[in-house]
Amino acid sequence: MKINRIFSYYKKYGDLQVSETLEEHVEECLNIIKNIENSKIGKYILRITPLLKDLTKTLKLIIIFHDTGKVFYQNNFNKSVEGYTYLSFKGHEFFSTYIFHKFYMQNETLKSVWEDGIIQIIKFTILFHHHALNTEYRRRLEARNLLNLNDLLNSLSSNLEKFFEDKSDRESFRYALTNLQEEVAEPNFIGNLNQWMVEALREVWRDVWINSELRKLGLILLNVLLTADNIAAEIRRGRSPSNFRQAVQQFYYYYIDE
Repeated sequence: MKINRIFSYYKKYGDLQVSETLEEHVEECLNIIKNIENSKIGKYILRITPLLKDLTKTLKLIIIFHDTGKVFYQNNFNKSVEGYTYLSFKGHEFFSTYIFHKFYMQNETLKSVWEDGIIQIIKFTILFHHHALNTEYRRRLEARNLLNLNDLLNSLSSNLEKFFEDKSDRESFRYALTNLQEEVAEPNFIGNLNQWMVEALREVWRDVWINSELRKLGLILLNVLLTADNIAAEIRRGRSPSNFRQAVQQFYYYYIDE
């Protein structure tokens, strides 16, 4: 079975379907931060963080990878009490972080020129873009998460590789997903992945959270991601009036919009 799209949002009630592909969502997010280095928040980040060699690329990687873990949830259909069918992506941030980790480990260019602290900040930002929720519950993986996963990973590769500007990044992304396909076939994959997730949480706590400089940068980048993520989501999913949305809009107009 050939699968051509990965959903980042899916909701259906009767004949009415509201959906968004991951490719569409990433494209909208990237458009929101395209001039980040000329924004107030971008100039501030560059001033306080000399070890950050490329702010734009750092945020692009965060955005490209932040929802890649949703590839594991394309069969995770649920029925609400109101009667609509939806895809639940609870826990996808752990798998997104793992996919980024696989990408980084295959990317010799990034490993040779980027500081370890920046890589840990990228993991931190991806991992905690749903940080207020129960991490122990959210990182559970079930057998249904692995259905059609090879086809889904192939689609993930073809849908997102266009967003990488460097050939080495595109190749590393493809290789990382191919390697992940091999891992999924192993009988102890779920156990190994859960063990990695526990260690990943420890690492970002040890390397980022207790380091005041890295923690500050991580939280700023997290705010930028949350803003781009939520504003981009409104384009196809619609707006939901809330205090949180107002805060996101204010952050965007004051700090990101030129």
